[in-house]
Amino acid sequence: MNGKINCTLLVDDDIVSNFISEKAIEFSNITHELKVVRNGQVALKYLENCLSANIPCPELIFLDVNMPVMDGFDFLYSYREKYKNDKRAVVVLTSSDNVEDIEYLSQFEIMAYINKPLTDEKISDLMIKYFDK
Repeated sequence: MNGKINCTLLVDDDIVSNFISEKAIEFSNITHELKVVRNGQVALKYLENCLSANIPCPELIFLDVNMPVMDGFDFLYSYREKYKNDKRAVVVLTSSDNVEDIEYLSQFEIMAYINKPLTDEKISDLMIKYFDK
C-alpha cells in the first residue's frame, strides 16, 4: 500500500480482539505506528498528550464500544466536547450489533461502524473508501 497513515490508535479492552486487530493492521501495512490502549480514559489522555506536545497524533482511531473505566460512547462524548474542531477519523470497531448502539452513535461524527473481527479486507475497504489509499 502506498501512503501509510502516520499513527493509528486501537482502543479496546479485549486482549484476544486486540491481538487479531493488531495482526490485521500490521498485515495490511496501513500505518507507521500502532498504539494500543485498553479504555477510553487512557485514549483521551494519550490524545491530550499528543495534541499538547505537538507530536504526531493518531490519524485513525479504532474504538470499541463496551469497555470498563470509560466506554466508547463516553470517550466519543468527552473527545468531541474537548476537541470540537478536531476531525480525527474514528472507526467504531465492536462486536455489538445493538440497534440502539448504532442509533446512539449517529450523533457523533464517526467515519464507519465495523463489526469485529477486524480483517485485512475490512481495512482495505476502509482505506479505499475514506483515505483514498
